[in-house]
Amino acid sequence: HTRCSRDWSSDVCSSDLKAQRDKDIECVKLYFGYSDQKAVEALRILTDEQIAEIRRNTDKGGVK
Repeated sequence: HTRCSRDWSSDVCSSDLKAQRDKDIECVKLYFGYSDQKAVEALRILTDEQIAEIRRNTDKGGVK
């Protein structure tokens, strides 16, 4: 049983992805004043660059 060629070494743990997504939802909620559901919908259409800008604008500093 073989899989399509894929570089498994670049895989990120799904829990890491969920943690980042949860952080992004919180950033979008804070930035736009959105509810959870509205923030989830917004994340679907925002570009990576827009999300990065929102993260920068909502970063309160401290330990990451």
